[in-house]
Amino acid sequence: MRLFIVDDDPDVLRALELQLRPVGAELHRFQDPQAALQAAKTKLPDLAVVDFNLPRMSGLELLRRLKELNPNLRAMLITAQDANDEIAKARDEHLFDVLLGKPWRMSEIIEKARELVALAR
Repeated sequence: MRLFIVDDDPDVLRALELQLRPVGAELHRFQDPQAALQAAKTKLPDLAVVDFNLPRMSGLELLRRLKELNPNLRAMLITAQDANDEIAKARDEHLFDVLLGKPWRMSEIIEKARELVALAR
């Protein structure tokens, strides 16, 4: 099980990596969505935890492109924003399975990630 974590904030990225380690997946972290997309071409992720606000490519666009590579991808979208029309449309398109607001509780992200792992199996 391969899990991609994508967030442009290095502190958030480190925190996510530490919090998601207990899930038991092979973790790959990226600050740059383009780097994550490039890596996905050779190491297809089963799961993705992606920030909504990313530079050069939105988290939703990254998920859209990752889903083109792996239609069975399970994803968690993390955002500090309230749900908006763009997020609602992405949910309708099934771009992500879980929406998690910042700040999150450690137990909450681990629980949601375990749910995704179960769905991906």
